[in-house]
Amino acid sequence: MGLADAYPFVLSKPVRTKLNFIHHAIHNKLHLLPVLQEKTTIEKIIEKSPVVNEA
Repeated sequence: MGLADAYPFVLSKPVRTKLNFIHHAIHNKLHLLPVLQEKTTIEKIIEKSPVVNEA
């Protein structure tokens, strides 16, 4: 709207470094998560949705 932000949200270098570390730590461990054998409730709902199945 032409005005400066009331609170300029800026991440400092140490914060960006820490977030980057956390991102990579989680991403590199995803293959260790157990595979769900049963579909979740939302997956069952999506399967039944005619809008999704028509595409």
